[in-house]
Parts: sequence; C-alpha cells; structure tokens
Amino acid sequence: MKENKILEEFIGRLSINLVCLFNTKSIEKFIRGCDIVESDDF
Repeated sequence: MKENKILEEFIGRLSINLVCLFNTKSIEKFIRGCDIVESDDF
C-alpha cells in the first residue's frame, strides 16, 4: 500500500505543476515545481 501513497502524491504534485504550467506558460516552473502560482485569472 506504500507504493500507492507515493504514486498518489506524485500525481497530485504533477497535476499542480500542470496547472502552474498553464497559468504561467513557464516550462522551467513546470519542471522545477511551482511554489507560487502567478496568474491574473484568480
């Protein structure tokens, strides 16, 4: 069951990074991870 937890966490982070990629249009932020989402949409 430990593997599932790790996989869930990975997918969660990946989806957050995808949202960040769409908001910032920054590949670098997508790869490194997004701490602060800079967006005019919110």
